[in-house]
Amino acid sequence: MATGLNTVSGIGVPRWITLDPLILRDLKCWFPRCGLRYIMAVKSLGFALLLVLAEGCVYSFTGPFPQNLRKTHVAVFENRTTRQNLQTMATDAFVKKIRQDGRLEIVGESDAALLISGRITGFSKTPEEYDESGKILSYKITVSAVVSFHEKDQDKAYLKDATYKGWATYNPSSQSEEQATETALEDLADRALSALFSTGF
Repeated sequence: MATGLNTVSGIGVPRWITLDPLILRDLKCWFPRCGLRYIMAVKSLGFALLLVLAEGCVYSFTGPFPQNLRKTHVAVFENRTTRQNLQTMATDAFVKKIRQDGRLEIVGESDAALLISGRITGFSKTPEEYDESGKILSYKITVSAVVSFHEKDQDKAYLKDATYKGWATYNPSSQSEEQATETALEDLADRALSALFSTGF
């Protein structure tokens, strides 16, 4: 029987699914009494199987999250720096990024299966760019935090606590330090959530 792959929408599929002329000839030889109606049924079944497989592959690329852990609560972060209001900004950044991603659902602590918490351990603002006269043109904001992912039902850490850093640069003439700090915290949240989603979800 002929073998090999044909291409359907850019995907290599077995030739028996597409009923290559050579395969059709072989089927007629093998099942002379079944007729074309039976052979076409085989073709339809093959395409259905292909669609199911393709659907599974696409779904895997989205990084599916376990259903029992999707309900998530973000606790207010601790702020161990002298920069005011970072605890609220960090919490808001995580909630925003989780909602944008869509794999987790933000709920109250009592309804949550996964608890996210953290403590901000570092904040810095350093000159990033100068003009020819030595005047500062832009600054770099860097924020670091230890983030915890805790599985409430099992009462254990789902992911080992780790330190993540986020940063952003800004020009004082077009952006405020507050805006740059928000961007840096969102960058930190992105990095922490990427680590969570890369654990096999």
